[in-house]
Amino acid sequence: MSGTTRRLVGALLFMPIIALVAVSQPASQWLLMALAALMVLEFSSMLALPMALRAALLMDFVLFALPAPIFAGIETTGDTVSQINERVTSIAEKRRSS
Repeated sequence: MSGTTRRLVGALLFMPIIALVAVSQPASQWLLMALAALMVLEFSSMLALPMALRAALLMDFVLFALPAPIFAGIETTGDTVSQINERVTSIAEKRRSS
């Protein structure tokens, strides 16, 4: 294939990803995380990395590419726990004062 044909094929293959980003950000983040994992596996096979190093590199990329909704859920849970702690503390202070 010529260079121009390869560029056109690459652009056509990239169009569904662009459409997914436009439709749903969380779904596109999961897709990009999966693509990152595939690229890491391809990279490690090209360098013939040992299995332990391959797994560590894959885990590094997966943790780096985790979708934002996971972190948003963690922050929401953290806020809820801190709100519960504040309520328990205020109830305990009211009981002590009475």
